[in-house]
Amino acid sequence: MAATGVEPDWWRAMRGTPVVGRCRPGRFCVGEREHVLGRDFVAVRAGVPVVVLDLRPPSPFVRIAVSVPDAGRVAGTLWPGGDADEERGPEEASG
Repeated sequence: MAATGVEPDWWRAMRGTPVVGRCRPGRFCVGEREHVLGRDFVAVRAGVPVVVLDLRPPSPFVRIAVSVPDAGRVAGTLWPGGDADEERGPEEASG
């Protein structure tokens, strides 16, 4: 894993255009999205913060974004040495 972060606005965690999956505007999006850096996997829902994981090769995805109610705590447990109270935004997770 390259980085982890939290995005409070679910729609900001999505990049590119849908390739496979299902989206209902304003409600949810699940599936793969393609952009210039590769493909992301998203499972996000309106009104729920998103844990953003930026990955390194040879992962098939550049980013995984998943809505979870306690995104800050989850992100803290996934990042080595992470602090459950510290939230890194996706702009910091893209490094």
